[in-house]
Amino acid sequence: MIQVGAQQNPASMPPFVGKIKGAAEGATFRLTTAFTRRDFDVAFQNVNRSGAAASPRTSPPPPKAEAPPAPPARSLPPVDVEFVQFSSEDPDSLRTAKVRVQNRSARPVKELKLTFTYLDEAGRKLGHWTRNHSSLTAENLVGGETSRIVDCLAFNVPAAATKLTVTLHEVTFADGEKWNGN
Repeated sequence: MIQVGAQQNPASMPPFVGKIKGAAEGATFRLTTAFTRRDFDVAFQNVNRSGAAASPRTSPPPPKAEAPPAPPARSLPPVDVEFVQFSSEDPDSLRTAKVRVQNRSARPVKELKLTFTYLDEAGRKLGHWTRNHSSLTAENLVGGETSRIVDCLAFNVPAAATKLTVTLHEVTFADGEKWNGN
């Protein structure tokens, strides 16, 4: 009956009609709905506008739950890593990415565990690669409280990738101590 009324006058369709879901399974038909008290009140108001209708009943507001305690504030990682550019425009799957490594710590950094997320020009995710990166020419990747642009091999780079985001997972300092971002 609701469908007939809705076909004749779409404005008379109650708001709960869009929430009805039906599914046929073998010889049985199951109908599930998501009716609320407000849906029934609105539907009955629209049925007989000319008659004296009772004022709609509103449900009481739900009780306010106490806010859970805030998690402890996380401190900044000791190192920031930011993508600068790819060294070449070649669409090879192995490219060199230039990344800026800023060490906030007084200790030199020996190795970083990074995830590169490859993006196209529109910012759509194309893939990702997680790897450990250390310096091939020096004992440490970057000194204490310094910033440096380093070359980092980026593996499995999709041909359409024009930029990437870097996620820092772990820092290994020259003294062997590790910071874990997880």
